Amino acid sequence: MTITLPAFTPMEESLFLTQCGRALDSRSPHPILADTMAAEIARKLGYDCGRFHLSASPILNIALRAKNSTRSRSGSSPATPADRAVSPL
Repeated sequence: MTITLPAFTPMEESLFLTQCGRALDSRSPHPILADTMAAEIARKLGYDCGRFHLSASPILNIALRAKNSTRSRSGSSPATPADRAVSPL
């Protein structure tokens, strides 16, 4: 079964940036999220994640932001000091 996607506005299209970042993270040798479902969704939709031209840095940022967001919602604290996000002053 083929899924036909509608035409998206630039704002709607930008939502796929996070989806693709998560999918590409799952394909890396050492994934942060290992979100294989994100990769499966992109594949089933036939969405071309290559259109964003993501390098390793934005993929890493997307994955880390998602991981920290999940921790914040669950109320758990990072397991080790290395897991804590450090922001510059």
